Amino acid sequence: MNPIAAALLYATPMEAAPLLTAMAHVPVAFGQESLFLAGDVLVALSGMGLAPARAMVARLSEEWAVRRIVNVGVAGSLTDALAVGDVVQVSETFGPDAARDGVRVDGPALRAPGLRSGARLVSRNAPVFDAALRVRLSGQADLIDMEGYAVADECQRRGIECLMFKTVSDDACDRATLLANLDRTSRRMAAFVLDHLTHLKARSFVP
Repeated sequence: MNPIAAALLYATPMEAAPLLTAMAHVPVAFGQESLFLAGDVLVALSGMGLAPARAMVARLSEEWAVRRIVNVGVAGSLTDALAVGDVVQVSETFGPDAARDGVRVDGPALRAPGLRSGARLVSRNAPVFDAALRVRLSGQADLIDMEGYAVADECQRRGIECLMFKTVSDDACDRATLLANLDRTSRRMAAFVLDHLTHLKARSFVP
């Protein structure tokens, strides 16, 4: 088996499908649909929520000794400054308890055309889809998802380098918009990953 350069961590099969379609890949075990090997990269599906995301980071660390995890997928926007389809690199995450300090995403910044950087992300165990809550959370973060904080926190605990990229799929106000944009924004993320895969695997980025 080739050495594992990095793991790409998605939450759901729908988010990962465009990338897996574009890359030659095999499940790491017969009948197993949560972990795939694509050359020297693992593509992992954690499932939705903070606990499953944390558990997958632990598995990648303990079973595969992965030293870099790249968390990719879709997220809702909490600010009008981000539009559907934007690709954003996250630099800090917050959990459901807003009183706790944030967790930095410590991987190097990637410089790429059109990439928005320096975003803050808050993660909750349920979608928002609530305009009033969206306004309150917008004072804390730019994006919202259900996994990113757990990924960054568990990576920090285990000494794993973490990078995080999200494609804006909706404005965190209703489920219909998310579902309508999910395929298009997942394909947008797949194209981004494929365009920059060499850098995402590298130990450091070239400015």
